[in-house]
Amino acid sequence: ALVEALTEQGELAPNAARELRDLHSPEDAAAHPSETPVRDGMADALAETLVAAAYGFIAATPADLVLIQTDDLAGARIGVNLPGTDTERPNWRRRLPMPVETLLTGEPARAILDAVRKTRADPSSRG
Repeated sequence: ALVEALTEQGELAPNAARELRDLHSPEDAAAHPSETPVRDGMADALAETLVAAAYGFIAATPADLVLIQTDDLAGARIGVNLPGTDTERPNWRRRLPMPVETLLTGEPARAILDAVRKTRADPSSRG
C-alpha cells in the first residue's frame, strides 16, 4: 500500500515501484535464482529510493515540522527499538555506521534531503 500511495503522489517513479514489487515476489525469486546478488544490490538502491520517497511524501503534508531519523540519513537497514532485552537486541547501545561529521554527505542522506527540500521549497505542493 505504501508503494502505491507514493507512486500516486508522484514521490516514487512507476519503474521503481515495479522493481520493488518484483523484489518481494517469491515467484520472481524462484524464477531467477541466479540473479540474487544483482537483486540484493538492487534492493539497497530501491530501499534508498523508497525511504527518500516516503520522506518526500511526509514533507508534502501540511505539518510545520518534519523530522528525519539519523538512522535513515545513514542508510541503516536494521530497525530501531525492536522488542527484546538489551542482550537480544542492543537497541540502546547502537551506534551510527559512520561518523556524525559525514552523516549528511552519504547518498542516502542526499536523496532524503533532496526529496524534502524539493517539496518544502514549493509551499503550494503541501497538502
